[in-house]
Amino acid sequence: MSRGAPRVVLFREEQRFRQPFFVILAVGLAGLSTYALIGQVALRRPFGQHPAPDAVLWIIWAAFGLAFPFFMLSLRMTTEVSDEGIVVRFPPFFRRLISLEKIRSFEVRKYSALKEYGGWGVRHSLKHGTAYNVSGPLGVQLTLQDGKKILIGSQSPDRLAGALGDLIRYRR
Repeated sequence: MSRGAPRVVLFREEQRFRQPFFVILAVGLAGLSTYALIGQVALRRPFGQHPAPDAVLWIIWAAFGLAFPFFMLSLRMTTEVSDEGIVVRFPPFFRRLISLEKIRSFEVRKYSALKEYGGWGVRHSLKHGTAYNVSGPLGVQLTLQDGKKILIGSQSPDRLAGALGDLIRYRR
């Protein structure tokens, strides 16, 4: 790709965490911190046996009643196949570019995030390699030239694999 040339994107997918425990955790912490704040500050009922000062409850509420739930519910994974290769992002934490030259093979496959990788997100397994996933049981398994395996979870794994195949055929 030459400098200044527009990037060609053949596939783009944005996924959000859909597991119920993410929502329950976010809403539960928001509810508990709001309950404590309203009870102690507005209704003058101390929260707990050793209540925190009101100012501390305001800080806790801002962090766990507003910021944390917003953060948890806004987490997402973006996957793109472009002329650069495959880019997987978990903003604001993570970005990985896998260039086409590093890919030996790929296939669509079904997997279990919990059994094979121990959960969702960016996960590493000695047996199965690295996984980037947020929901669902389908993805594209890459095998790199050095033998390492990378699984990219997708709600549209056939489209992801098709775009990757088109790009590889175009490059050859």
